[in-house]
Amino acid sequence: CETDLTCTVQGLPGCGGKSLVEMVGDLQSVGVKVILSFGGASMGGVWEAKGDPGSNSCWEHCLDKVDALVSQLAAIVLASGADGIDVDYEYYLDEAKYREFLAALTSGLRTALPSPLLLTHAPMDPDLCTTSIHPGCREEYLNILAGQSEMIDFIMPQYYNGWQRPSTNFTGALQHFSALASTAFGGDASKVVFGFCVSDCTGFNTGGADALRVVQLLDAAVPANGGSFFWESSADVGGAWSRGIADHYLASQTSAPPTPPPTPPPPRPLLPRRPRAAGRERCEA
Repeated sequence: CETDLTCTVQGLPGCGGKSLVEMVGDLQSVGVKVILSFGGASMGGVWEAKGDPGSNSCWEHCLDKVDALVSQLAAIVLASGADGIDVDYEYYLDEAKYREFLAALTSGLRTALPSPLLLTHAPMDPDLCTTSIHPGCREEYLNILAGQSEMIDFIMPQYYNGWQRPSTNFTGALQHFSALASTAFGGDASKVVFGFCVSDCTGFNTGGADALRVVQLLDAAVPANGGSFFWESSADVGGAWSRGIADHYLASQTSAPPTPPPTPPPPRPLLPRRPRAAGRERCEA
């Protein structure tokens, strides 16, 4: 971003000797949905001075190029065969120009990538709360999500880049989670996916056993939550970190009681002079 000021999205060549299309296909062949992510810390964040030369100026170059950015991202998603796109915006929202940009980016992507393609966001936890939760909360992102909740399939709050410490203060994290689901999605907690950091977030890393405990507490408190995610996969060597959580979810699915069949309607009464046998009525969903 220090030399290229055009907001041009770099190509994704793939890795491991495979193209992006091949990588996406491999994952989808075993039942995994693939969402491409755009943004992140390398695009700029609130921990640096606004517009500093280099990486912290990337979003600045895109503010007046929303349509071109949407077109580029949609083309990459469609060409790859991926199942959608995630917006990882960690930059400033204290001025109207930033808020208008993020809202326009979201609506533009939803139009260019309609359902069933997925549109998600991965904000940091301080951007998803009011000062009633913590004095350092910034509610601009929360308000944008609330205004565009129907466009967004789910969000993945980073509970490792702010004030929350779920493994040592689950009560505080639950208060944040519940208020977020209520404010942004009218109480639909299934659209909020709880985020952990494995090893790359000094002061916020959560071990696999502690993460499992948090997931179990969250499931008990909010059974209809959207699940969990973690950053990042290369730290989960051999699945050692995530195996306990995966087993927990699998057990929860297999132990759930079957949904009872609907109660059939009562037989129709016999009509005078024209007796008829009672029978099942056909129900169509």
